[in-house]
Amino acid sequence: MMGGVIMPVAVAAAIGGFILFQRSRAATGDGAVGRLIRIADRDDVAKGREAIRALGRAQGDEALAYLLDRTGGATAGTDWRTGSALQALGEMSHPRGVEQLLRVVASGSVADADARQGLELVRGDDAVPALLRFALETDDYHGVKAAVRTLERLGTPAAAAALAEFRARPARTVIRRELETGRIPESTSIFGQRS
Repeated sequence: MMGGVIMPVAVAAAIGGFILFQRSRAATGDGAVGRLIRIADRDDVAKGREAIRALGRAQGDEALAYLLDRTGGATAGTDWRTGSALQALGEMSHPRGVEQLLRVVASGSVADADARQGLELVRGDDAVPALLRFALETDDYHGVKAAVRTLERLGTPAAAAALAEFRARPARTVIRRELETGRIPESTSIFGQRS
């Protein structure tokens, strides 16, 4: 009897998510982004996650501002909205969003896993300058490693050029060697160390 009730509810949730996704794809104005934000802020977890994912595909200033605001406290903790927003920032692949993902990784917060999943979703070359800048300027080993690994995964000519620039910097010799061997340096006075 219980399985007979769960199946229609699951089907209804899937249909509702699909409809929300279709509406978000069809909508181009800021009004649509506002609707998605209102849905994301409600207590319906399934619809909220779908709305946040749709915001990641929206590519607008209002959507970016919402996602950055939602992930601003991710260095201290996380909830389902924050985790979804971190992943949506990766899907959006905006340089400011990618920087936020890297900051969360460098902070070592509990949101680290969601930020790393977001980095796996980054596409295109728009974020390459932000990834390189972070790799060159940040002293956190894990943050630098995440930036370098994202550049490697992108594999575009621009990402390859950024990696070459990173590898050519003498100040990055220690971390570069450790990234190549996969071992965290024993002495991490210039790089934050976490287990």
